[in-house]
Amino acid sequence: MSGGMLLTLTVEQRVLLHLWDTPLGDNPWEGRPELTQAGVSEAVGIARKHLPRTLKKLREKERIHEETRHVAGAKQRCRVYALRPGGRSAARELVDEIHARVVNADGEQTTVQTLHNHTTGLLDVLRNIDNTGTYRPPVEGEIAEPAPLDGRDLPLDHRLGVYDNIVRTAWSDGVVTKDEQVMLDDMAIYLGLEPHDTEPIEKRVREESVDPDAENSSM
Repeated sequence: MSGGMLLTLTVEQRVLLHLWDTPLGDNPWEGRPELTQAGVSEAVGIARKHLPRTLKKLREKERIHEETRHVAGAKQRCRVYALRPGGRSAARELVDEIHARVVNADGEQTTVQTLHNHTTGLLDVLRNIDNTGTYRPPVEGEIAEPAPLDGRDLPLDHRLGVYDNIVRTAWSDGVVTKDEQVMLDDMAIYLGLEPHDTEPIEKRVREESVDPDAENSSM
């Protein structure tokens, strides 16, 4: 599985979901490896070098905070991350929306919520839902290979569809902020898209946002 439905989410959204599923814990001296930069980057499926910028934006939005704690296996204390109240609220809204999505599993229709439990994190559930909306869990005994979700091995039309959805989300309030444009640039890189792929999509969505009837009036 190369990312599946997970690729329809921005990196910020993935981080929120990961921290939602992986609480920091009450012991002020102990931190979980999954909450370090290395752990978060592996969970959300991006190269570690790309993560600090996303964490910085989330801190600026007061969505997360960082602490320094002892992490098992580390020689010194490490920075770990957790949701702030605003981050928990944003994550809760996102979780509710994703839980309501209908997918196919074992030949029947169900919701993502039924697949999300204490043993299977939400990011893993989404990673295993393919572009047809079918949940395909790993075969028992199969070793998953955590790899950056750059989307380059997905069909081009699927990558373009994912980018189109994200651009529409950015334009949903009628304006794309500087941070949102950075996010779009990041997503284009992760999806392996070139400017000649992304610019027509951005132009079309921008025009539709300014004049919602533009598409219909041209027919």
